[in-house]
Amino acid sequence: MGHKLVTRHFGYNIWVTMVHSDEFFLHNPLKVIRQAKKEGADYVKWRALHVLPHVSEYDESYLENPGASVSKLFRHYYHYGPKGSFLEYRMFQSIPGLKWESGQGNIIPRNMKKVLSLYPAYLHYKVHNLSMSPYTPEGIHKQHWNKVSEISYKSSNSKRGVGIRWNVKKTSDFFVDHFPNSNKYKYISKLEGDGNIERYLDIGESFKGLTHC
Repeated sequence: MGHKLVTRHFGYNIWVTMVHSDEFFLHNPLKVIRQAKKEGADYVKWRALHVLPHVSEYDESYLENPGASVSKLFRHYYHYGPKGSFLEYRMFQSIPGLKWESGQGNIIPRNMKKVLSLYPAYLHYKVHNLSMSPYTPEGIHKQHWNKVSEISYKSSNSKRGVGIRWNVKKTSDFFVDHFPNSNKYKYISKLEGDGNIERYLDIGESFKGLTHC
């Protein structure tokens, strides 16, 4: 449905990039597309670096300036260490003849041919609203993605919609020093300066910065 709408407005032979409102690119998508063209790649996997409010940021940042943007308040992100991070399909070249699966979560066509050798990164701010009202006491978001069909999940117990994975009863409960209830995200790093991440997660300075259109 979405791809048909994009094609209707923009035609084929374009690149489609998907991003949510709580995600911010660290690398420039236009520069990534240039590299994909050089390699003859037709789709790109991006590194998802999940940001959570850190306990140190409750007093240092939040209480001093609670109205600041989350990108300024929260600077700690989670990943797999030197092994990398969670990868997501987020970009593909739109050409005639693409085929799609109908299941939940299929966000690129199934007949793509070559993935880019590099994995650019984006920050995913998993907590961007620190009020209690959007969440259940178990940290499940009451509205966002809560109507996804049961058959889309491997088991009924895994249906949580989106949100976080721990109990929240007061604002300070959002601030953690580890990724609760997760065995995958054992590494935490702090975003330094103007978007500097761990070197083993970074594809290089040449892929950062703005592009003048």
